[in-house]
Amino acid sequence: WQLFDDNGAAITTLQEFSNSYETQTMTVALEGGSYELITYDSFGDGGMSGTVTDADGNTLATISHTGWGNYSDSWGFAIGLYDVTVVLETDSYYSESSWNLYGPYNDTTASAYYYTSNQTFTASYETQTTVFSLAAGDYSVDLWDVYGDGGLSGTVTDADGNLLITIIQPGSWSSPAYSSSHPFEVVVPVPVSAGLFFSEYIEGSSYNKALELYNPTEDTVNLANFRIAQAT
Repeated sequence: WQLFDDNGAAITTLQEFSNSYETQTMTVALEGGSYELITYDSFGDGGMSGTVTDADGNTLATISHTGWGNYSDSWGFAIGLYDVTVVLETDSYYSESSWNLYGPYNDTTASAYYYTSNQTFTASYETQTTVFSLAAGDYSVDLWDVYGDGGLSGTVTDADGNLLITIIQPGSWSSPAYSSSHPFEVVVPVPVSAGLFFSEYIEGSSYNKALELYNPTEDTVNLANFRIAQAT
């Protein structure tokens, strides 16, 4: 088996097994993006199974390479991606306008336009709504107008509906702008505090001690996501 990024570049070397029923565990630090784990079987009769999990133990992919004639199989997964919604509306001269998404600017090896061809419109006052799953970084919605007089407007929002940018295409007959770039940033969400606090410390006999943890909210809290840190 071997792990690749979405550009086909190898993340790991080819991993092979040396014993029956051997279990291999590998921890890999990955940037936000899409990845593919490819399994191989020289006889094509399968026999490999496993999982891909993130740092919190969430299962990203379940591997089950089985079946006759199955010499290789692939298992895709994504990590560290965040949804943003781009909404764009054109004016009555829809055929003049086009757009594309560019980024991330902070990764020079991965920076590229999302679409190989710019997106166009097919009707006056058409609204296009597109959801992108993006890694943290800096991006831009780039607009073009063949006459340079503007005509596109819209917004970019995150998964929670927070406004990241308001888009208004510049340009007029007297001051044409044939292209424009509208930057925004995708950031890693910061988890909201659970609101827990220590409500009581109990000193018992024979060195027995206890802490009472109070949850004033109505939410169920998974304590596996927390730890007690001692500070001096």
